[in-house]
Amino acid sequence: MIRIDYKDTDKKVEVEIYGLKFEINKNEIENIDTKNIEENSLEEIIKKVLGEDAINQINNKRKQDGYEEMDTQVKLTIVMFLVETYVNASINPINNMIDKANNTYNNMNRNINKVRRNNKNRYRRY
Repeated sequence: MIRIDYKDTDKKVEVEIYGLKFEINKNEIENIDTKNIEENSLEEIIKKVLGEDAINQINNKRKQDGYEEMDTQVKLTIVMFLVETYVNASINPINNMIDKANNTYNNMNRNINKVRRNNKNRYRRY
C-alpha cells in the first residue's frame, strides 16, 4: 500500500543562506509573479518570504565574510533559489509516491516472469 501523511504534505521548508537559517513562508512564495520581477521588488519578495529582518541579516553576514552588500544579481539569485527549493520540496512527496508505485510494478513483473519461466521449463513436448 502506498500512502501519504501529513508530515509529507505539511512540512516546513527551511533554507540556509550563507550559514543563516530561514523558514520559507508558503503563502508568500506561492504568490510571487516571476514575470513581473523588478529590481525594487526583489527586496520586498525576500522580506515577505524569509521575514522582515532577512535582508539585514544576509547583508551583515556578507559584510562579516568580506563581501559587499547584495546587489541586484545576488538578490535575484536568492529569490530564484527560494522558488526552486520550494517547488522541489513540494514535488518531492509526489516523486516518492511515483517511485514506490514503479518499484511495486517492477517487482510484480519480475515475479510474473519467474513464474512464466518456471512453467516454461516444466513443459516439454515429445
